[in-house]
This record gives sequence, structure tokens and C-alpha cells, in this order.
Amino acid sequence: MKLRDIFGIEGAFREFRIWRKDVHQRKIENARSQRAEAELQMRLLSGIAGLPPKSFIKTYDKSLKKVNSRKSKN
Repeated sequence: MKLRDIFGIEGAFREFRIWRKDVHQRKIENARSQRAEAELQMRLLSGIAGLPPKSFIKTYDKSLKKVNSRKSKN
């Protein structure tokens, strides 16, 4: 039995759009949870290894770039 037989052609299109939207929303939620889990693991690993947090590394890299650009100008 097909959606077309149950809902008619317009209803089948509507049901398909709702289903597709639900699938898309689940993919987004899964990606968000995987990203959050990966960030948590990175924080835990950096804490165990004694490395500074990611935000500090980013600011440190930016300050190095500034110093290097000043050296190249002189």
C-alpha cells in the first residue's frame, strides 16, 4: 500500500515533505550532539595531557601572528 492510495496525490506529497523535514531535523540534531561530544572529549584529553584549553591556544596563536607580522615589517 502506498501513501498515494491512503491520502490521495496531494496528501502523499504533504506527508512526504513532513517525513523529509523530520529526517533533515534528525540529521542536524545528530551532528550537533556528535560535535558537542567531540568537543568534550578534546577538553578532557587536553586536561589530561596538561595542555592549555583550546581558547588559550587560539589567542596565543593570534598573538604570535601579530609578533611575526611586526618583525617582517621592520
